[in-house]
Amino acid sequence: MKNLHYLAVAIFALSASAYAQNDAAPAPASADSAFNTAGLIGKRYVEASFEYDDYKATKKDVYAPSLTLNLPLSPNFDVSVDYGHAVRQSWENLFDQADVTGTLYFTSDELKPFVAFSLGYVWGSQIEDECIYNFSAGFEYALTSKIALTAAFNAQDDFKSHTPAVYSLDAMGSYSLSKRLTASLGVIVWNNDHGVRLGKSGVGGKGVEVGLAYKF
Repeated sequence: MKNLHYLAVAIFALSASAYAQNDAAPAPASADSAFNTAGLIGKRYVEASFEYDDYKATKKDVYAPSLTLNLPLSPNFDVSVDYGHAVRQSWENLFDQADVTGTLYFTSDELKPFVAFSLGYVWGSQIEDECIYNFSAGFEYALTSKIALTAAFNAQDDFKSHTPAVYSLDAMGSYSLSKRLTASLGVIVWNNDHGVRLGKSGVGGKGVEVGLAYKF
């Protein structure tokens, strides 16, 4: 459990630093641009999401609600904190997961290519508690002033190498409902049954995620 305590301290320190620097920085020339452009990269927001996962090697599917806080640290770097809880279809608890993620991105007109790295900790009665890491690379593209498409490749593994790595592809569309609210819908496919989560390898699966973000 010491690793969890260290991770919690790191998450708190990074989040506080990001918020303090962002809050203290002078307002940009177009202060409303964060609210009037599509997508969520580079925006300060909190998001509630729900993921449904279909694991091919198991008889019961998985539900995973989560909360995310994203804070821009600089014009090209975001820090986010995420907490998720997963249960089986029978509402049997599987695991909890906490992550802190740094995202480096560049803006070229409507396109925002990005790379991201996250450190996390998973714990629960169905799995072995362990630290995990994830690398992502992809892009966000603003189709209109309200609609954006995001696609990414992800690679996740644990530090103890107790389980096989998970490689996944995801695509998500987002729509700005208002100045502050953005809804999203996405799909994900992966190569094995999230070994670090379920403690077993399988033949892969797919999932669907919906979310609602509040920009502030």
